[in-house]
Amino acid sequence: TSIAMDLTATMLTAAGQKDQVLDLDGSNLLPILQNAEAESTIPLFWRFGAMWAVRKDNWKYVVDDGTQFLFDLESDIGERKDLFASYPEVATELREALVEWNQTLVTP
Repeated sequence: TSIAMDLTATMLTAAGQKDQVLDLDGSNLLPILQNAEAESTIPLFWRFGAMWAVRKDNWKYVVDDGTQFLFDLESDIGERKDLFASYPEVATELREALVEWNQTLVTP
């Protein structure tokens, strides 16, 4: 999984400016691009209004206005079957990662 912000980090690293990448939200994708078999396991975080989410591997954990959801995107790309109650350990792991990520954000 990658996002547009990863392009900046990847280009800076390719240009030899690796130190500039530290303050960016994006991730360097060069290791993945150089090895087609490598997979990224870096979680992807985002928020939009009252919705917060994290995606890691095939799992997507969403908090939408206080309601929690967990989806297995490998078997349910349309996010129709909430697995929150069925996989509490996965939901807990992703929720903790989301809380940790949120603490790194600078808020005005």
